[in-house]
Amino acid sequence: MRIIKITPSISALLFILMLSGCKTNRIRNNERVGRWVEYDTIDSKIYKSVGRFRDGIGKGTHRQFSDKKLVREEKYKNDICHTIYYYDNGKIMTEGNTKMVVTDEEIHWFYNGDWKFYDENGQLLGIRTYENGNVINEIEIQQ
Repeated sequence: MRIIKITPSISALLFILMLSGCKTNRIRNNERVGRWVEYDTIDSKIYKSVGRFRDGIGKGTHRQFSDKKLVREEKYKNDICHTIYYYDNGKIMTEGNTKMVVTDEEIHWFYNGDWKFYDENGQLLGIRTYENGNVINEIEIQQ
């Protein structure tokens, strides 16, 4: 029996080969699966979105960047997605949950529960409470 010594260069080669086997932006049965990287241009700004999908539904943490700065972060767990939007300075602009509703025709995400809104210095401006996408309560914080 011959024993092969795993050197750092062999480890690096194995790691690179493992990564090359991971395909992105795959479709199976007309649904997104695996790792996705997408680019979109809105008002001449380029956005890069990175996340994972299973059976067409987002899973885990998804991030969106513009000019290498984090713009949005979404954390999916079952039918709830906790979403955070960021200002250019890295402070939180708004955060809250969305809830997935599945019908025969579509999958739709609605704002649900409390959404907090902040100014660029991180001060809480207000809280809106949503139920299936409809505002049911709004509190403005006095500065």
